[in-house]
Amino acid sequence: MINFWYGVSAYGKAISHVSKHGLWAYVLLPGILCALIGFGLFGAAWGLSDDIGGLLYKLWPWQWGRSVVDDIAQVFGGLVVLVLGLLVFRQIVMVVSSPIMSILSEKVENQLLGKKESDPVTFHQIISDIVRGLRIALRNISRELLLTIFLLLLGLIPGFAIITTPLVFVAQAYYAG
Repeated sequence: MINFWYGVSAYGKAISHVSKHGLWAYVLLPGILCALIGFGLFGAAWGLSDDIGGLLYKLWPWQWGRSVVDDIAQVFGGLVVLVLGLLVFRQIVMVVSSPIMSILSEKVENQLLGKKESDPVTFHQIISDIVRGLRIALRNISRELLLTIFLLLLGLIPGFAIITTPLVFVAQAYYAG
């Protein structure tokens, strides 16, 4: 319980430090980028739902119930894009915001330890941070998707769903954290 309150109080100290040293641009820019990526994700789900729904609709071999199947297929298509987008959302955000967070981390470390400011950020360093973030994101998303798909397929076996449902939640929570 003490660690919980220590963690909560750390947010207040962080906000105080950011305000004191004028670092709000480094905090707000990743937030804005995150919001833009989120809006793009919902836009893609909305725009692609009818395309994926159309592909699913073509698989329906009978004439009866085609309009209902079309409606369900469009909703399902949007949900598929949305779920896949949410799975990769945090990885995309990490890649995009990693150069900014790297600069922020270095500035805060220098201020807390009393070091002098290091050399200005170079284009090479930004590219290096993006490549590093991309490498980590691709590794994490491939592991997460493989594990999640395996658990979901295992959940199709009768009786295993009771076990796989919490395991999918734990896997998602692990990679989110």
